[in-house]
Amino acid sequence: MSWYSIRHSVGTYMAREEGLAAAQTQLRHRSPETTMKYDQAPVEDRKNALDRMG
Repeated sequence: MSWYSIRHSVGTYMAREEGLAAAQTQLRHRSPETTMKYDQAPVEDRKNALDRMG
């Protein structure tokens, strides 16, 4: 496991559970565009959300 993979995991968790602003702060990104790469919901999560709507 590398430092990068740990950082990416933290960023993904923060974006998913706390929001992009929290992830940006945690990762110390200057630009919100940099943090946007962590805003990728897994296909299964999207499917579950659609199922709950229907």
